[in-house]
Amino acid sequence: TVVFMGSARILSHEQAQALQEKLVADHPQVSRYQIALAGTYVNLGHLVRDTLAPEEGLAWYAKAIHVLEAVDPASAIL
Repeated sequence: TVVFMGSARILSHEQAQALQEKLVADHPQVSRYQIALAGTYVNLGHLVRDTLAPEEGLAWYAKAIHVLEAVDPASAIL
């Protein structure tokens, strides 16, 4: 049951991920979209780590770091 609940949560986050990735692609100058996407990647990392395999969460954390490194604080539109 725990894995099923985890899978449902993962699915919800993956749906959010798809929407947020489109927002970031369509509006790369809006930092809040990048930050929200990175947060979703971190949440997916936590869920995958806790429900599937700890080492698989690392890939999601790396994606979050990559997105956040692209945020330009000087020209951020929050």
